[in-house]
Amino acid sequence: MTDLAGDWLASLPPAGVATFDAVKTSFDARYKTPEMVKYRSAKEIFSRKQQPTEMVDDFIAQMQKAARIIDADERSTILLLSNYLSNVLCLVFNFCG
Repeated sequence: MTDLAGDWLASLPPAGVATFDAVKTSFDARYKTPEMVKYRSAKEIFSRKQQPTEMVDDFIAQMQKAARIIDADERSTILLLSNYLSNVLCLVFNFCG
C-alpha cells in the first residue's frame, strides 16, 4: 500500500497486521460507517427538502451522498430524486403529470 493507506497500515500495532482478519477488523473500526450515520442518512433521504436558497445541484449532491452512505443502489436513488423533482415541477411550474 502507498500514501495514506500505507501510512494507516504502518500505524497498526503488530497484532493488528498478524492476520487478514485482524487487518479487516482494524479497517472496519477505522473506516466503516457507523449504523447511526446510516440511520440519519436514510431518514434524510426520505424527509429532507430543498432549502429556499439551496441550488438544485447542491441538493442532489447531498442526496446522492446520503444514498451512498446507506448503500442505496443507483436505481433507487434515481427514483427518489425523480419523485422529488416531479413534485418541484408540479409546485413551481404547475406542471403536474
